[in-house]
Amino acid sequence: MKKTLITLFITLIFTNSAFAISKGQWNTLYKNCYSQKDGMTTKFWKAYCKCNANKYDANFSEQELIKFEKTAGNPTSNPTVVKFARQCYDKHK
Repeated sequence: MKKTLITLFITLIFTNSAFAISKGQWNTLYKNCYSQKDGMTTKFWKAYCKCNANKYDANFSEQELIKFEKTAGNPTSNPTVVKFARQCYDKHK
């Protein structure tokens, strides 16, 4: 039992760090989403953009995000982008 718990604990530690982007990448995602100059100063947009950046952080490693950005194509029709956007919109509308 003790061996199983230790194995589970170690597995959780490594799997949590497997999907994580750097603080710089997170900030870039957030800033590309949220722009005060475009009149997006509401609490909704701040929460939406934070949620959106967190979705990428939870689902991509740093290298995976770089690859995804290069191959995603049109963001308005990419299923992953649309899925994350819809989830965050529905959560904060």
